[in-house]
Amino acid sequence: MDLPIHQLSMTVLIGNSCFFTMVAVDDDKKPAHVTPLAPITPDEIRRHAAAELRKQMRREMEQRFTATRTSP
Repeated sequence: MDLPIHQLSMTVLIGNSCFFTMVAVDDDKKPAHVTPLAPITPDEIRRHAAAELRKQMRREMEQRFTATRTSP
């Protein structure tokens, strides 16, 4: 799940916004399995759906970029 991070100015205006993804790792620094998130509240459901859409868009953009790099 992507989590929003907001950096606020002293006047409580949003100056910056970003998302980051955390990955659980084991003792060997390899990705570890975790129980999938189960959004419950309407806000969690909305945020989860938005994260899935961003994930899909990132994959599409990566495919398009790769296609332009490999085209003759």
